[in-house]
Amino acid sequence: MSQVNWHLFLPLFLPAGLGLVLAVFVLFRAFTSTAIVFSLICLSVSVWTFGLAVFGLVDLAHAFFWNALFIVAAAFIPSTFVHFVYLFSNSRIRGFQLLFLYVPAVITTLLVIFAPSLFICEILQKSWGKESILGPAYLFYGLYFLLW
Repeated sequence: MSQVNWHLFLPLFLPAGLGLVLAVFVLFRAFTSTAIVFSLICLSVSVWTFGLAVFGLVDLAHAFFWNALFIVAAAFIPSTFVHFVYLFSNSRIRGFQLLFLYVPAVITTLLVIFAPSLFICEILQKSWGKESILGPAYLFYGLYFLLW
């Protein structure tokens, strides 16, 4: 087993913490729909970054959980960002549009919980760190990020 590359993963805790602080600050500054959704973007990015950092530092037995967590957190970034753009531009968004907006993130979350091998086949320890062997659903996950 190779040694952990601490210098690669410890710096990720800084943006994770700053994202969390920004989310809380904006939320307590103005409790509006726009502020809530912006805070959710910050929280998603923060959890994603924190999950990446911990994934790189933990052993293989715990890495699967952290890999699944950062996949779920990242799945909410595009949806919350598009939702924020609608709110910030004062565009009207209807209930069914809002539902449609979050469907991919919710489906991703459910699949990661109930069928995680669709996203993560296995995690290998390499000399440079851990490598996730991606499952078949990861292609659609990538397309969701690209097209949403």
